[in-house]
Amino acid sequence: MLPSLIFATLINTPVFLSVKDVNERLKNDPASLTILDARTDDHNNFYLPESIKIDWREFLEHGTPTALNLWVIRRNSKVSTKSESVARRLSQLGLGLKDKILVYGDAHRGFGEEARIWWMLKYFGFRDVAILDGGIERWRSQGLPVNAKRKQTQANRPSARLTRWTLSSTVRITLSELRSKIRKGNMSILDTRSLGEYMGKTPYFSKRGGRIPGAKHLFWKRLMRDDGTILSRKDVSEVLRDLKLAEDSEIITYCTGGVRSAFVQAVLVHYGYSSVRNYDGSWWEWSQEDSLPIER
Repeated sequence: MLPSLIFATLINTPVFLSVKDVNERLKNDPASLTILDARTDDHNNFYLPESIKIDWREFLEHGTPTALNLWVIRRNSKVSTKSESVARRLSQLGLGLKDKILVYGDAHRGFGEEARIWWMLKYFGFRDVAILDGGIERWRSQGLPVNAKRKQTQANRPSARLTRWTLSSTVRITLSELRSKIRKGNMSILDTRSLGEYMGKTPYFSKRGGRIPGAKHLFWKRLMRDDGTILSRKDVSEVLRDLKLAEDSEIITYCTGGVRSAFVQAVLVHYGYSSVRNYDGSWWEWSQEDSLPIER
């Protein structure tokens, strides 16, 4: 039996929407959704109609990097909590807290960036945010319409609309909180990286290799079918049962930079798991703290 649902406090709608449901919604009311393209690859040729580009790297703690290499060198994936700068950028994109937002990515070439945007917006207090199940390729495989160009923004809205938010501790956990949880031992940790990374490889420039002590391995794409859509509720439950996770325990997800782990969090929240938080500092932050223990 699944843990108690928390849709009333965390989400108003299912996290993942099928391409069929989204297409019907857009046909009936094209203006009902604000669509965000979370892909970071600039060489894309197809876009959902009226979609706006958003890059999770623009909302990092140390500001927007001028180039990807600077972001890698910094090895800091923590989201910014500076409300003014975040509000400014979200307002530039034309986003409002009451918008109904759909985020999409590329299930085959991406790392779950659409889920990182979903997670970030939930953290900032956006209530109605969903992810397109299967991403752009699933949409195209069904013969649904795409555009060759993407919108830059919606009509600009005042930043003041986005300055009065309450950051949601239900979706995010910090390093200090995680250390306290580990001492108490009342949660389960999921490492959503590849098995090689879990065993100690460092393909993304982490200072040390290994894993957080006690973490169980769940590669993020294990929750995805070949077509990029997420597994059924039954299959996800079986995966977690195989990992011997206590159904009533809090679940903490992490990866290298809080992106793949956000995808796993999104899947679990979609199916009603009651307490799942993403550690966005993830292995980049943990590995840089020499005083923190690691396992290999």
